[in-house]
Amino acid sequence: MQDNQNLNSGQNPISNVNNNITPGIQLDNMSASHSGPNDNRSKVIIFIVLLVIVTLMSAGLYYYTRPKVTDTNVNPNNNTNLPNINGTNQNEYYTEGNGETDNTTISPDEPEYSPLRQLWKDPVLAFASRQSTESNGVKVNNFYFADKSNGSIYMTNDFENKYELKRMGAASLSDISAAIFDKDITNVYYLKDGAIYTAKVPSVTDTELTLSEAIDIKVNAIYGSPYDNNIIYTKKENGGLNIFKYDPIKKSVSRLAFVPLSNLTLKVASKNTVHLYTAATDKSSQDVMMLNMDSGMLQSYMKAEGGAVVSGDESLISKNSELFYKNLKDGQIKSLELYTFAEKCIFVAIKKVICAVPNQFSSSQIDEWYMGNSTFADSLYYIDLSTGSTNNFFDQSLVSGQSIDSVSLYYKDKALMFQNKNDKSLWLMDVSGTLNNI
Repeated sequence: MQDNQNLNSGQNPISNVNNNITPGIQLDNMSASHSGPNDNRSKVIIFIVLLVIVTLMSAGLYYYTRPKVTDTNVNPNNNTNLPNINGTNQNEYYTEGNGETDNTTISPDEPEYSPLRQLWKDPVLAFASRQSTESNGVKVNNFYFADKSNGSIYMTNDFENKYELKRMGAASLSDISAAIFDKDITNVYYLKDGAIYTAKVPSVTDTELTLSEAIDIKVNAIYGSPYDNNIIYTKKENGGLNIFKYDPIKKSVSRLAFVPLSNLTLKVASKNTVHLYTAATDKSSQDVMMLNMDSGMLQSYMKAEGGAVVSGDESLISKNSELFYKNLKDGQIKSLELYTFAEKCIFVAIKKVICAVPNQFSSSQIDEWYMGNSTFADSLYYIDLSTGSTNNFFDQSLVSGQSIDSVSLYYKDKALMFQNKNDKSLWLMDVSGTLNNI
């Protein structure tokens, strides 16, 4: 006991404690001491081992039941300076294609969703979409386009938001000036060296396209119809335009009319009418004429100071690039207080319009834009013509990081396709969040 003495006070701490123990307890301790020092040491070791085991088990239990800490700042695209669409940060949802195939990996726990995506970086000639139904009843939007460089046809769809890009029709065509798909996307038509050729749109990937014999020659423009699979085309002859219709079922061509104007663009407005637009600049009125394909009768339909787009009895016109709504039945005109070109707008339903509106606008650029010498960076607006309300719902140039001047707008099944005027690249915008009530 000598070793336990001389601790600060010089007294034996053990003896001090034992003096306060009741006699019964002291007797038990004294009786236990008869077992010897070696037994005491063994018991101490066993006690320490048990203590260590209990401690380790407690630590393990805590590790597996402790609260999990989630890092909320792991998203590299998190940028709170960007505007929101439907309450969601836009930059988190922009995905750019690579011009060949979309190899984006999809997390099974957090599927990717991209309201805006670039389908093709290079110029395209034609694009369209059709909806199909999967075996489980899910509707899928299928997007097709024809590459300008060689005429190959590509397809992607929004099935499970994967947008896997597939080459459906392989081609090695050159000198293609235009292409269109028919309404059902069963055939594609090419304008090559002034001649029209057609080919079946393959249903199996990497099928070699087989072109038909030339349907006609010396053609300067071709147009598709959203109402049937007929094709409209024009030929510059005798100082004007001869307008023809090709029926792929009958494989017949019929001349519809001759117009003594050579600078026209056409749009099939119904199953039996075509709208003819004269060239638009801000300094000259744009005439819109209507051709009855059954009777061949041509009549003036409306005049616009600048560009125009017509849908039924409704129209948008731009005067000094201020956008107006004009009701063709009663002639009522109303300013929408937006500055853009009517050609950058599309009707998505009755009295419902989507327009690409320049973020910065100068009136000195108007004619330059029509001549192809000036471009803009746009935002997308939704316009309700029944109330006159406008809603800037997506700044596509800000989100993409590119200057996007949207032209050739195409809308179907809550999806908006368009080209960037700067490079003729193809873009796709999911507008279902904005148009849910249509």
